[in-house]
Amino acid sequence: MKFQRELYNWYGIPSEYSEATINSINEKQIYNHFTLKGSIEPTEGWVKKSEGGLEKFSDKHKSNETRFYFSPTFEFPIKDSKIFTKINLDILHGEFALDYANSQPINYGYLNLGAEAVYAFNKEDFHISLGAKIIYNSDLENKKSKLHIYPDINVDFVLIDEVLNLYGGFTGGIVQNSYRNITLKNPYVSPTLNIKPTSNTFRIHGGFKGKITSTISYDVNASYSKDKDKLLYKSNKNLANMTTTVTNGYQAGNSFYVLYDNVATLGLFGELSATFFTSLETGLSLAINSYSMNKEEESWNLPPFVASIFSTYSIGKWSTKAELFAKGKRKDQLTNNFDNFIEKIEIDGYIDLNLSSNYTFNRKWSAFLELNNILNTNYQVYSNFQVQGFQILAGGIYRFDF
Repeated sequence: MKFQRELYNWYGIPSEYSEATINSINEKQIYNHFTLKGSIEPTEGWVKKSEGGLEKFSDKHKSNETRFYFSPTFEFPIKDSKIFTKINLDILHGEFALDYANSQPINYGYLNLGAEAVYAFNKEDFHISLGAKIIYNSDLENKKSKLHIYPDINVDFVLIDEVLNLYGGFTGGIVQNSYRNITLKNPYVSPTLNIKPTSNTFRIHGGFKGKITSTISYDVNASYSKDKDKLLYKSNKNLANMTTTVTNGYQAGNSFYVLYDNVATLGLFGELSATFFTSLETGLSLAINSYSMNKEEESWNLPPFVASIFSTYSIGKWSTKAELFAKGKRKDQLTNNFDNFIEKIEIDGYIDLNLSSNYTFNRKWSAFLELNNILNTNYQVYSNFQVQGFQILAGGIYRFDF
């Protein structure tokens, strides 16, 4: 069981406003998230594991979302192999008090009932799993339903033991987007969203991985996928000008909405990691993506690349981590409601360097120090949402033992 309460502000206003306009912007947003989940793993029988959960999500603007999910996993032995089967039940229901124009509420509800089965086959240095997914998706609010079938095939071949593995896959599935998951990626969305699932029609990937030395490993792969109704973020229409007040604090060009498009993605990924001794680990990764849109002019707010370098070091009661994170340029579009002015903008890429250290006094007490944005750059995570410069955070942690 877990409860989270998070405070955010729609602070990213796009221009200078009059004092009356600024005073009319109630920029505060509060998210409440309650989770109750559990799992059972029987020691005998075909049922290997059953897990489920109930989530309740709400915000300051009377938005509410409830999600229930349950998924038992079965294992059936067949000769020298096994068939793994999983049943998935996912029910989502939610409501927003008003749409962006303040004219009517928004209600949504989805039921996903799916079954997936995988037959795993191993022979010396060759491993293959053949499977498929069948998912019944129902739009409860609009009374529409559809049956989806997706592949689930993965292959792994050891070419040189511990040095080079070749692998690939042909997979797919449904991602049930939710208000909660959307705010985890972008907490500055307005509580007026169009919620619906994304169908990953297929994803083909292949690559190679292994070890360069006994302490250095690598992974390189390429992929191509097609998504129906892939979720994107875009700036909301600005309902304020220099002097006009707004009814809600997210209507002054300082929030985002979600939209969907059918998208083909070509991706490249590379990762290198090293463990020099038990106390020192380091690694780097680079993901490059190229997007082909169906209707939209741009792949709004999707970066062409994301890269990171990290290192962790532990000795005795001390632990330290350093991370360098980089993200490429993104596109967004600003719209003014009064003169219908539309401007396509480019958000600069950024590099962020962070350092943290932790000291454990005993089982209950510990202290930490965090140095964030060491490069002191006021980059934008989204359009007009600049981060603070160099920050220092220090504190202590006490763990209760009930």
